[in-house]
Amino acid sequence: MLVLPTILSFLALAAHFLHEGRSVPLAGVCLLLPLGLLVRRRWVLRVFRGLLVAAIPVWLWTIPESMQNAEAFGRPPARTAVILLCVAGLAGLAAGLLWTRRARGAYPRTGATAEGRPVQ
Repeated sequence: MLVLPTILSFLALAAHFLHEGRSVPLAGVCLLLPLGLLVRRRWVLRVFRGLLVAAIPVWLWTIPESMQNAEAFGRPPARTAVILLCVAGLAGLAAGLLWTRRARGAYPRTGATAEGRPVQ
């Protein structure tokens, strides 16, 4: 359950990049990235935290264009902005969850067990 927000964030990014065929290869990368969470090493947490923090500006950058598109189609632009802010918040939440003691315990440093003791 700890990584569920991370997986959802990358699925949302994949959908964003697939929208109107913007970047199919990047969408594919976003779909495959959560498989990296199967590698139980501390550096994986660092990489994913960085990627999730980098996703936040992507969502914020998208808000003005999406609001214009929504208005052009007769949909409420404020609703679009709220949705994208929530998706950006999800990315932030996911990054924050990867900072927790529980996450660090599940992803030990290289050469350590999940309990934190060195491998002999």
